[in-house]
Amino acid sequence: MFTTKMRESYSNEGSVKEVSGPTMASIINFIYTSCIILTHDNVYDVLEAADYLRITSNCYYCS
Repeated sequence: MFTTKMRESYSNEGSVKEVSGPTMASIINFIYTSCIILTHDNVYDVLEAADYLRITSNCYYCS
């Protein structure tokens, strides 16, 4: 979305309404640090979001 001619490529922000703020924060933290805190409360949300965003390394930690 940021590398095509979509509106977001001309902006500094984008919206991913399918993923909650805390879940996205966990995933972004994982991207930068390779660490993620998974709990019974967030594991399914993280797995679903990682699958949606096609972040397969995150999915490995959830299984």
